[in-house]
Amino acid sequence: MEKLTSKEISVLFRRGKRCKGKLLDILWMPSDRPKATVLITKGIKGAVVRNRTRRRVREGLRSLLQGIEGRCLAVVVKEEGGYWELYHELRELLSAYIEDEASGNLRRCSIWRGYGP
Repeated sequence: MEKLTSKEISVLFRRGKRCKGKLLDILWMPSDRPKATVLITKGIKGAVVRNRTRRRVREGLRSLLQGIEGRCLAVVVKEEGGYWELYHELRELLSAYIEDEASGNLRRCSIWRGYGP
């Protein structure tokens, strides 16, 4: 899995599609090679916590990105969570993205169900 450059990340934020969750957001767009990056918001305080969260999300991405080819993908982590919380939300967002892509409905992808108001 290659990393996105800063130029690719800025293009992804301007032109990419987005899936929103409670802990994570996913942005994607078509690409010739599969690339991914993990971005952490400033709301997660402390370098140790940010790095731990980044490692957890990156590990989840490795196992879940096997079936997704030809996409630039950025995962934006909004809140800290345990490995399984992050993994399950990442899996739900990726499956929602795949379902929406298959149906042609890529305007808004969200998995807020089950998380309260």
